Amino acid sequence: MGKNLKGKSIGRGICQRKDGIYQAKIYVKGTPKPIYLYDSNLNNLRAKKKQHELIKNQSLSSAAFMTLNDWFEHWMETVCAVKLKNTTIRNYYDNYNRIKGKIGHIKLSSLNQLSIQNAVNELSENYKKATVKSTLNVLDACLEYAINNFAIAYNPCRGVILGERLKDFAPQEKKKTQSISIKNT
Repeated sequence: MGKNLKGKSIGRGICQRKDGIYQAKIYVKGTPKPIYLYDSNLNNLRAKKKQHELIKNQSLSSAAFMTLNDWFEHWMETVCAVKLKNTTIRNYYDNYNRIKGKIGHIKLSSLNQLSIQNAVNELSENYKKATVKSTLNVLDACLEYAINNFAIAYNPCRGVILGERLKDFAPQEKKKTQSISIKNT
């Protein structure tokens, strides 16, 4: 139980800082860090915390069963079809289709950075870096929309590293890379 500056208990997950501001801590499943809410009025903070938890619980549970393919279609129909030109929409579909077979079947609630990183690594073997980057950008925009609609708690595209194809290295660098990988195995 959190306490105020006078030592009085003010509720679970809520405390008062030395500067008099009340702070609420909310843990979201699937994220390593909690979300902090602040207010100078305790009742306002409790209302914010309650509203945030209600929105989180309602939305996350309804979208938890959607796959990435379903969410992408929803995003394209509700957002992209309204504000983008047909050629841009076609390019988004082309970019997404590259990664669709690798991670499209995964539920939004189960999607993590590792699965996206593995898919990007597979794409890097067959496509140039710019192509993989554009594919990742489309996926990132789609997942940002999911965050804004409380479908997921965080964007698993954040921190994904684009790999280099072995074909893109100079011949001398290829030999070094291959010899290093042989020595390490």
